[in-house]
Amino acid sequence: MAYNRMQKMRDNIEAIRTAFALIVERRPPDDAEWEILSKYAGFGGLKCILNDANELADAAKWAKSDRELFAPTVELRRIIHDHSKDDRQFKRYMDSLKASVLTAYYTPKHVVEAISQTLQQAGVEPQRFLDPSAGGGAFVDAFTWVNPRGERIAFEKDALTGLILSKLYPQTDVHIEGFEKLDTNHENYFDVAASNIPFGDIAVPDPVYATSDNIAYRKSASAIHNYFFLKGLDAVREGGIVAFITSQGVMNGKSPFVRMELMKRADLVTALRLPNNTFIDSANTEVGSDLIILQKHSGKTGFTPDEKLFIQSTAAQDSGIPNNRYFIENPTHIICTGVKEDTDPYGKPALVYTHDGGVVAISEDMRRVLYAEFGLHLNLDLYHGEQQKAHTVSASIYNKVEKEEKPQHDIEDVEAVEVTATPAQVISQRADEIETSGNTVPVNDSHESYDPKIMMYNLFGELVEIPGAKKRRSKRQAMPKEQKQKTDKPAESVEVKSATASPEAKAVKVETSKTDFRPLTEDELKFYGSLNWDDNPPINGFYTTMMEIAHRQLMEQEVERQRMEAAKNKDKDNIPTGPYIEITEGDFIPGVPTGVRKRTIIPIEDVNREPDMSPRPFSEDMQFFHKEGSMVCDRGQVGFLSQVSRMGATFTPLQLKPEQEKRAMLYITLSETYQQLYHYEAETHEASAELREHLNQYYDEFVEKFGHLNERENVKFIKMDSNGCDALALERGDNGLFVKADIFDRPVSFAVDEVTSVGTPMEALSASLNRFGKVDFPYMCSLVGMDEAQIIESLDGRIYFNPLIGEYEISDRFIAGNVVTKAELIEQWIADTGDTDPRVAASLNALKDAFPERIRYEELDFNFGERWIPAGIYAEYMSYLYDTEVKIAYSSAMDTFSATNTDDTAKITN
Repeated sequence: MAYNRMQKMRDNIEAIRTAFALIVERRPPDDAEWEILSKYAGFGGLKCILNDANELADAAKWAKSDRELFAPTVELRRIIHDHSKDDRQFKRYMDSLKASVLTAYYTPKHVVEAISQTLQQAGVEPQRFLDPSAGGGAFVDAFTWVNPRGERIAFEKDALTGLILSKLYPQTDVHIEGFEKLDTNHENYFDVAASNIPFGDIAVPDPVYATSDNIAYRKSASAIHNYFFLKGLDAVREGGIVAFITSQGVMNGKSPFVRMELMKRADLVTALRLPNNTFIDSANTEVGSDLIILQKHSGKTGFTPDEKLFIQSTAAQDSGIPNNRYFIENPTHIICTGVKEDTDPYGKPALVYTHDGGVVAISEDMRRVLYAEFGLHLNLDLYHGEQQKAHTVSASIYNKVEKEEKPQHDIEDVEAVEVTATPAQVISQRADEIETSGNTVPVNDSHESYDPKIMMYNLFGELVEIPGAKKRRSKRQAMPKEQKQKTDKPAESVEVKSATASPEAKAVKVETSKTDFRPLTEDELKFYGSLNWDDNPPINGFYTTMMEIAHRQLMEQEVERQRMEAAKNKDKDNIPTGPYIEITEGDFIPGVPTGVRKRTIIPIEDVNREPDMSPRPFSEDMQFFHKEGSMVCDRGQVGFLSQVSRMGATFTPLQLKPEQEKRAMLYITLSETYQQLYHYEAETHEASAELREHLNQYYDEFVEKFGHLNERENVKFIKMDSNGCDALALERGDNGLFVKADIFDRPVSFAVDEVTSVGTPMEALSASLNRFGKVDFPYMCSLVGMDEAQIIESLDGRIYFNPLIGEYEISDRFIAGNVVTKAELIEQWIADTGDTDPRVAASLNALKDAFPERIRYEELDFNFGERWIPAGIYAEYMSYLYDTEVKIAYSSAMDTFSATNTDDTAKITN
């Protein structure tokens, strides 16, 4: 499909409008809104938005080919301005949007899926995924379907794009900032980093790279595409994969330092040169690009032949066209049907590759090459080597994508169980594991979500697929066929060992059949478990199967009983004789036996005798209100947080007297309760009576024991907390007394009494402007009980239809600014469209009635040197006056005029 600039512009505007509306209403998008958001394609092919569009007179400065986009650009600016808190935020939005024009070329979906799905076929299903330049989220979406339960982090520097991305994928941790802001805690962290990264000689403000002793790192700080590769390798773990689409500058660049550094730290899996028309339909640009896939390998001892070629760039002697030796020796890695010598977008000589089949054919050719290359060069042993750091329990999973997740409760000591699989099923086993709280555990969800048209109950009560039935999924639920085949393959055998049992405990190997049967009920287990082949041989296949299941289930129960008994005996040995604190850790996960607890025992007398005052990792869960300098309580001690990140923080205990410690603990409880109450009500727009009751109790207790929060002896202490100013705002002064703030009685983060009805259309208009910032007829109709036509008639002269944006505007906005130019644009719109809408005629007449009175010539007063008079007028007059050609020039920088003449005449004297 050819690129349609106007349609892309409209899609982008609607996506931005929808994203702002969702923020105002504090809710996720519904299906229709999700589709609108997903059509956002950035402004990479719409450079006209860089032109001035502050007023209608600016339209004269636009190129004729771009003028049709002037009105949508004005509308875009108005939407952003109306939803900005102040002029500073509006400027930040616009600067961010304009900066992205040079790099926002979004990748076609087929190309992205060719990468994600071939990686999945090769056995790569990342648990931790990074997209350092997410854009509209094409890579996030593709890898979400590869592993829906995985952790995903995305960076997007453009503020508007990041806003839309966060609404499209709420389960993804979206950072609206540059990739250079990646936290050090995420170094050596991710399994896969994939993206279409920005390109160009754009410097990156990363002082670590810019001042590095390594010349490759220093050079990468001045070229953003090189920076992303090195930073991406820093982010992935050993064996992790970096798959970036980038400009040809990485492989064709003259300097080999960055390519050499990449080959020192990673294995080259493959590289593909994509045709120049890859992005023509999605971003209206023809540019050469490469797909480079690396696998981090820090312990390399040499280069492969392909890696040596990768380092070497070349240039043709006759034409100077740059290239890379890798593609010269591997021409099948160039995805194209034709090539010619031409110039790149910057006018330099280049080889231009084209593909006649379009983006679908391009993706199919990519799949073919990638599939072969992954089989040859992707090291799965290296990739899986450090992925599983915890003991695991493996089980067959039939539906990896669940609509809802069950609530999680405490479990303990999942690490006590280890399961190993036969080598043939290592890849399939990894696909069936989910890591939670550091432990890899199974999910048994084969009955959670199914299509009744393709499922049935078999003889044994299991839900199975009807042979030959075809699944039907929507676009947002589509899953690759290869993933389904891989997911449906159950494990064949597992080996259960007791990690906490005594040395005498033996491993028991449990053989499983090809089908994952449901557990038997107690009655079934009692009956079929009592049978044996010697005394009661099975009479048919049904009894054979049920007896096998029963005996297998009894064996598993015995293994679990022995393991729990061993764990219980071990706990008994560790329990101190005196009083102690028992800390239980873990999460409830379906399929893991409950009752097994991982416990930490802290004797009370030891804590009281020698309190540990050294800094240590914060043991509690990180909350949204935790930041640098937050006062918190950790394991019974009061202290402060530092080095705060999403992953955790450092806790530094504070030496306090007993009375001071009591005051601090009560204050911390009060402060955190307030933060939770305000945040909950702001997010849900629902009042929380329980949290408000607790807030009142804690405040009353604090005031009773230690006085008001704003009393002098408390203020100094509370201001030690970085959240202290919020806590002090819980009181206000009233006639010299401290009284409770409004939040103690009612919500303050949203309006409790929302307008539900008004008496007149004018009041409905005011309510609409207050809530939406525009004329919203459905909302106004619901308030006043009138239809749209009646409201328009009642508000005649108050609102006018603006055909340039296709909406009604209030008169104060419509009949404002340069009304003459606005009327001329509407007249041009009528001439172009042939529209005879009476609403447009009424609006045009209102504009003409507002024309200011023209100033007559004799009323003008001007002198030589007036800056608003064109210099050509002065030159023409001077030439007439002196009978020779005179040239007049004006320098706005120096605010001076200069005059030169070609010939001297009698009228000119020096």
